[in-house]
Amino acid sequence: MFYRHKVLNDHVIRIIDKLNVCMYLVIGSERACLIDTGYGYKGLRAYVESLTDKPLFILLSHGHIDHAFGIYEFEDADIYIHEEDLQTYKVHSDLEYRDRFLKSHGAALNDDFQKEREMVFKTIENGQVFDLGDFHIQAVHVPGHTKGMMMFLLEEERIMLFGDACGANTMIMEDCSGNLSDYLRSLRDLKKMDGLYDMIYRNHGTFVSEKSLLDNVIEAVEKVLDHTDDRMLLPESMQKMFPHDPGKELLSYCAVSSDMAAGGIRYDGKEGNVLYRADKAV
Repeated sequence: MFYRHKVLNDHVIRIIDKLNVCMYLVIGSERACLIDTGYGYKGLRAYVESLTDKPLFILLSHGHIDHAFGIYEFEDADIYIHEEDLQTYKVHSDLEYRDRFLKSHGAALNDDFQKEREMVFKTIENGQVFDLGDFHIQAVHVPGHTKGMMMFLLEEERIMLFGDACGANTMIMEDCSGNLSDYLRSLRDLKKMDGLYDMIYRNHGTFVSEKSLLDNVIEAVEKVLDHTDDRMLLPESMQKMFPHDPGKELLSYCAVSSDMAAGGIRYDGKEGNVLYRADKAV
């Protein structure tokens, strides 16, 4: 079995795939939404349909291999992604890269995974609201991790799905990532929505964070841009994790000193950090 799940409340189910990345199934009175689709292990559609019989559409937070590649069993569903992440999705579709990334996480691109096919996308707009009947999801554009990175506000439950946009170790390390000045602006805009949610859910690690996470990441980015961060050089294996232009400098750093061997836990005990490539620190 490639999937397991946890019911979070009457509307929201967290589905976790074999490599411990999660997605969220949101169920309303009229239809359901799957937010992200994981690495693409087979059987996702059947698993979702065992949890709901509502008509389904899909929202992708971004185009990375570990969040967007379970879509191939949903060719008849509406699948939404931000326009600026179509290129991210295309880059991560490269079979050699997918296999290399999976091997770095203890798997390989084999028959366990859905067969790749041409997909048609619809685009998400910042502030767009999706009506599920008695439940609403608002899309929030937070460029940084990728230029088309989205968060999703589950309005009635007062939950913000931060995804990979802002986390324990937000990675700004790829050609398709935004620069840190733009990222800081997007985080400050997000801060203005503070009164609309009480809980933060993410896609990796513990999956849950305190609201202090956002302030801690803002602080880390400010330090980078002020040239006062710890600027701890990341291991070469981590620097090469993402696709990049071979002509660009790859040196990447951690904003606040952390124990990378222990999952990047900050030495000061706070949650929220930024791993950034040198050329993104503008």
